[in-house]
Amino acid sequence: TAKAVYPQYELNDDTPFPVAAMDKLVAIFSVFVNSSSYTAVSLPSSMVLRIREKLGKSQLTLTILDEIKDEVLNMLYFDVFTRYTKTK
Repeated sequence: TAKAVYPQYELNDDTPFPVAAMDKLVAIFSVFVNSSSYTAVSLPSSMVLRIREKLGKSQLTLTILDEIKDEVLNMLYFDVFTRYTKTK
């Protein structure tokens, strides 16, 4: 998604998440990726652990948000939407 928004920059899967925006990312994660949060997104525990590990080492890349988005969309389509269409 970052590649589409910023085509003038050379971005790849190893491009680090901008340090200037890291506090905002941590705030988002504390609400939506924190397993003790009531508003947490249901992500696989392996993904949450990997995110925590990379966050602790300051090694998050721009692709982390795309990975989370893809996981949520897959869950919506293959779980929620599939169950919804079976009830109609």
